[in-house]
Parts: sequence; C-alpha cells; structure tokens
Amino acid sequence: MDELTEKLLRSLRYHPVQLQGRLLAIHDSGQFKLALEDGTETPGMLSESLPVNYLAGFLGQPVVVFGIGASLPSAQLLVVFAEGCLPLVTTPPKVSRLPGQSPQERALMAERLKKAIGAWPGDETDEQVDEVLSGRK
Repeated sequence: MDELTEKLLRSLRYHPVQLQGRLLAIHDSGQFKLALEDGTETPGMLSESLPVNYLAGFLGQPVVVFGIGASLPSAQLLVVFAEGCLPLVTTPPKVSRLPGQSPQERALMAERLKKAIGAWPGDETDEQVDEVLSGRK
C-alpha cells in the first residue's frame, strides 16, 4: 500500500448511517450501489454476516440501508458497510372500510354518533355518549 492510500485510510471517519434510496445493483461479492434521493450514487458493501442473496429481493426497490459509513474529513460519504436493509414504505396502506363492519353496521354507528354529539359538540355528558354508543338509546 502506498503512502497516499495509507494517509487516506487514516483520515476516514466511521459513523453510523441510515440511508434511503433505490438499490441499483448487487454484485456477488457483496458490493452494491444505492441511488440516494438527491440523485447521488453511493457504493456499499454488505456485511459478511449477511448472505448476498439477502439483497436480491430489494433490487430496484426503495430501501433503507443501515450500517457504518466511511466519510472523508469533508463529510463526503465514500462507502457504506451495510449491516441491514429494509423496504422503504412510502405510503401508508389504504383502508376503505373498517374490517368486519357491513354498510348497515356503519350507518347504525354513524346514527348513534350523531345522537351522542347533538347540536353542539361537547355539550353531551360522558353518560349520554356511553348510553348511545352501547345501543341503549
């Protein structure tokens, strides 16, 4: 190893990282490439404790990679030593209706709530709300 390479390696700063991006490439050696949201591409190396096929299902997908980053003193990230990877969930699941409730049950619940709330929300007592929601009224 030449003197310049040794000097560079000594100057690197190692720190925990969590990066969001799209997994662009995976090599059988464990190397990968991650496209960050700002468009930059960051190289990475998968931890030896994880098999290479661990990343296979994430190829081309938005992910969160976490591990140890190696940066220059200028804070430029050179490489990520990944200890794990998870799919990035960008939108919450949509629920069109509550499970187990038919339209009739929902209409009944809506009617009970209307009775409980009354003309001015907040005027009803806790007992009135409990009575309407339990179906006693």
